[in-house]
Amino acid sequence: MCKRFAQFNVYAILLLLAGKACGAYIEMQGNYVYTAIGDNGTLGAGNTTSPGIIHAPNGDGVFDTDYDYLTPGSPWEIFSVKSTETGLLVNNNTVPSGGHFSKVSLAEIAGSGYDHYVTWQGTSASIGIKHEYYFDDNQERINIKTTITALSGLTDVEFLRALDPDQDRLSFGTFNTENARGLDGNSDGDYDDAGDVKQEDWVHAVGQNSGYTIGLYSNSAQTHNTAISPSGTWSTDPSDYLSGSSGSTGDDTIGLAFDIGALSLGDSILLEYLYSLGGSLETADLGSDFIGPASSPNQKSVGTALQAIADGGGNTITSAIEGLGDNASIREAYNQLSGQTRPSTMPVTVSGTSQFMGLASGRMRMANGFSKMFSKGPLLASAEMPGKGNSLVDAYPAGTPEFAFGNGSGYRAESPWGFWGKGFWLFGDRESEDSVNGYEYSIWGNTFGVDYQFSENFLGGITGGFADSTIDYLSSHNRTDIDALYLGIYGSYQRPKWYVDNVFTYGDFKYEADRYVSFGAINEHLEGSYDGYQISDYLEGGLNCWLGDMLVQPLAGFEFSYLDQDSYTESGGTSALFYDDQSYESYKGSLGMKVSKYLYQRKDGYFLTQLRGRWIHEFGDAEPSVSAGFASNPSNGFVVRDAKICRDSALLGVQFDAGLSNNTEISFAYDAMLNADNVYHSFSAGLWFRW
Repeated sequence: MCKRFAQFNVYAILLLLAGKACGAYIEMQGNYVYTAIGDNGTLGAGNTTSPGIIHAPNGDGVFDTDYDYLTPGSPWEIFSVKSTETGLLVNNNTVPSGGHFSKVSLAEIAGSGYDHYVTWQGTSASIGIKHEYYFDDNQERINIKTTITALSGLTDVEFLRALDPDQDRLSFGTFNTENARGLDGNSDGDYDDAGDVKQEDWVHAVGQNSGYTIGLYSNSAQTHNTAISPSGTWSTDPSDYLSGSSGSTGDDTIGLAFDIGALSLGDSILLEYLYSLGGSLETADLGSDFIGPASSPNQKSVGTALQAIADGGGNTITSAIEGLGDNASIREAYNQLSGQTRPSTMPVTVSGTSQFMGLASGRMRMANGFSKMFSKGPLLASAEMPGKGNSLVDAYPAGTPEFAFGNGSGYRAESPWGFWGKGFWLFGDRESEDSVNGYEYSIWGNTFGVDYQFSENFLGGITGGFADSTIDYLSSHNRTDIDALYLGIYGSYQRPKWYVDNVFTYGDFKYEADRYVSFGAINEHLEGSYDGYQISDYLEGGLNCWLGDMLVQPLAGFEFSYLDQDSYTESGGTSALFYDDQSYESYKGSLGMKVSKYLYQRKDGYFLTQLRGRWIHEFGDAEPSVSAGFASNPSNGFVVRDAKICRDSALLGVQFDAGLSNNTEISFAYDAMLNADNVYHSFSAGLWFRW
């Protein structure tokens, strides 16, 4: 909010000063391009004053004014903004000191990193606008950044940049140019092959005699389109260009328009585009386009970083990308380069911790004779069986089956101490989507604990354990191994008709990651290792309702997890990435029910079964992300994301418990989590011993 209103205040002040600006222009001359920025913010010194846009196709800095693209006839290079509130606002080179936007400043900027950099800033009553023009001596293009700021609320905002090209007028006596949109190199109509340019990205005009070419180009993610406005029309309305048009030969204008939408007071939007020039259509300078082939968010993120690297001189990776034969190959290379294996480690790590907490919570239900908590992750835990307990002989209504054992019963004697251990195996998979590779994962672990029955209502204990996880990524040899150590405390408070359980856990993790990048001349095995920690808590409450000889237990649970992973840098090649610190927060709520029944019950043992199910909703992070970048070019960072996971899941399970003696019990359980994006299966087995 501070930034928005700061911009608004600056533009409000500048608007008051705008009337004091005087006529002027600033020239920009490199080896290929000679132009000026006029007093009204358009290209060209103004009307027929030279320079307009003059081109030296040989790059020798020798500029022939007979091939000026702009000044012959009626010079026409415009920008316009339209909104519901303001109508159409236009500045045109034909009127060098006029237009709807009044000049606030025009300046040449030193130290920009480019050989030539000029900014122009202007205002209308409701809109502030800033153009940044820049290029290096050896670039055959004029790069432009346009920032539009709303000085009041605006809707249906559109922006246009357009030109009437006349490069053959002075030398060949014609205003006509051959105008077209995009480039379809093999004429197959798809504009999607290597070397092709999309019609919405590029519109160009070629001199019928000279072959000299000028065009407007953008691969911006902002909605945009190009069009050709025929002679006699020369539209200044962005809407006409957003609709697109077919090619033509004539004295036409070419334009590039952006559909911006609504801007609130103080909002700004940045648009990036360029004027491309060339001695022919084939040599027009569009720059190296690393963003255009991308289709997914991760691909666009990597492509943007590579574009910045290429604009700064390039490296081995950009050279390899440029050598690929088609856009499909480029997209696959981006998938490999993006480091998308890192974000997926977060939900898998949390799954292992949820499993650990589920085993501890299940122990409390076994010890207390009430419903067990779900003992399974990744999205909370599947329930454990209601088993025997201490001091609960009076917990059930008269006439119901004896469901509790302990003090005063034939099982487990009188001791309040208990020792238990349990092992588990969880495996699942995630399908590929949004160009993010899916993966298969498995988690093996063991949990041990000691607890004490402090009173007939309260049980407390400590627990520890370990787990080994493996993530194998589909369609690649990429792999991540996770070693985990857990420590936790747990407690249960129960009354005859209800209970509340809580488990708090700290986890320490070590990650070993292997990635493989192979395309073009790149063939690398990248390695990295890093640490992490997690703090988690699970709270559950439930009721005990008897229906004949069955115990029905409605329950509600809430699980919180905070996971932090360290930064690290890979080794192994030029495509190695650095990763920033990454955190992940999970807040899962659940509602469910368990139904339990004895199939066999004698003094020397018992056999108990349970069916359970619950609905789970994730309120926290559903799309893990991490900031990363190429280790060789750390200033050009990007963000990589895992595919978004469905927030709702169903968790179903079955468990069998058996009492082998007065103080020993075993259990076996199976659980399945059903999610639109992620399915897993879990098996667990345990041993309880009381002394």
